[in-house]
Amino acid sequence: MRLKVFGFTFDVQANVIEVDPPARITWQGQKFGITSIHTYHFLPREHGTMMSNEETFYGLGFFSKRLLAGWFAASQLSLSSLRGLKRRLEQDAPI
Repeated sequence: MRLKVFGFTFDVQANVIEVDPPARITWQGQKFGITSIHTYHFLPREHGTMMSNEETFYGLGFFSKRLLAGWFAASQLSLSSLRGLKRRLEQDAPI
């Protein structure tokens, strides 16, 4: 995974740690002593599927947590990630 933070680009190795079709997939990455765990949840709806993304970070001090939370909200990384996943799933969907 490639992540851009405050103008700096970092490569982060991400590993899938849980797959529970069709309900969820979870991956984990670590960089600079910070571990992040991201879970995509897939919820059936009447006319399709709703996706949500849960993110947890470990290894941050109080100041770092506040800084990261502000950056994370401003960057809309979760929304971008979900849109990318949706595009990919739509490409692979049978017609």
